[in-house]
Amino acid sequence: MMNTYKKGGNTAIIKKSNLSLIVRLVREMGMVSRTDLAKITGLSKGGLTPIIQELINNGIIRETGVMDSDAGRKPIMLEICSHAAYVIAVDLNRSSAQIALVDFSNKVRSSYEYKYAGNESTQEIIRRIKSMIRFFIEENHECSIAAIGVSSPGPLDCQEGIILNPPRFHGWKNIPIKQLLEEEFGIPTILDKDANAYAMAEKIMGLGKKYKNFIHVTHSEGIGAGVVIDRMLYRGVRGFGTELGHLVVDYRGSKCDCGNIGCLEQYASMTAIIEWIESRIQHEVDEADAPIKMIYERRGRIEWEDVLDGLDKNSPICLKAVENAAVFLGYGLINMLNIFAPEAVIIGGRGISAGKYLVKPLKKMMAESTFYKDFYLPDILVSDLKDGALIGIANTAFEHIIDKSTEQLFKPKM
Repeated sequence: MMNTYKKGGNTAIIKKSNLSLIVRLVREMGMVSRTDLAKITGLSKGGLTPIIQELINNGIIRETGVMDSDAGRKPIMLEICSHAAYVIAVDLNRSSAQIALVDFSNKVRSSYEYKYAGNESTQEIIRRIKSMIRFFIEENHECSIAAIGVSSPGPLDCQEGIILNPPRFHGWKNIPIKQLLEEEFGIPTILDKDANAYAMAEKIMGLGKKYKNFIHVTHSEGIGAGVVIDRMLYRGVRGFGTELGHLVVDYRGSKCDCGNIGCLEQYASMTAIIEWIESRIQHEVDEADAPIKMIYERRGRIEWEDVLDGLDKNSPICLKAVENAAVFLGYGLINMLNIFAPEAVIIGGRGISAGKYLVKPLKKMMAESTFYKDFYLPDILVSDLKDGALIGIANTAFEHIIDKSTEQLFKPKM
């Protein structure tokens, strides 16, 4: 099933709109015939032909092969030119930043991860990010960089491009990242929540492609959700909606960095799982927990890779920590399911490696506790999409350019 698109028009006044419409359709569908484009857009052959020819002449789309057809002549297919434009995608999280070059077909061409040093200031991190962006630009000087896309934990002011004050993201308060990068590079910069970026990636390239309505749960140092309704990303007022990680699941619980009491990410995030293990590792341990206890005693802390290793080795304390997190995550998701009634829940994010340990208890809770359990249950899936946040924020940036600044893509070739 396709998105619902506005019908095209046949007048010169809305030529730019028609160009954008065709580009968006070809990008989403992968390969499409002229006949199908005419049916979807309502454009006549006379209106569609010059638009397609202009896009071909400018290297935005190209003809490729034929489609099998039961009757008559086989139609020549159209597809996007992946090298027509590129986005430099930046995924900021609480412990590292990933930067990638993403082409016009949403494929990651190259990427780099930069892990923050413990004593680095926000200003030092931004300088490093600028340096890496400059490196990507210089290394790919033959590429047309249409935009920079930045994903970050929320809350954000996406319109103004400001990182407001994400919990557990110390020092990142009122950072005008859009302004800083546009002043540095002169390239349009788009900011969006990492949870939205992950959901967008699932919608266009992942497990979400076959669903009209789904929730993507981002399991990382925090917890977020991207909600897709009728194939459109739901954002709420000013983009402040769908903050799954800050649903209250224990009103007598611990205080969250956001200021509230008992927020879900205090109990179910990667950070919460690690803290739960560290608080018990000296006391409630089994012989099978000896390896992770030794790591904690030697290093003074536990990292997520240690938890994953413990899960693979059936460490009781690691298994119990994830099981405990899954229960809290389940309560949060039951609230979301009762409100949105999605077809599927897709679990992704940096904590995805523990996904298989989360899914079984989550399915059990959904079957027992959702309001409509006797009538339908959503699919509970673990994402298999690599680089979801990078792909999603790149696509958001491309869509912005297609909608707002089509001249960057549709310049006549000299």
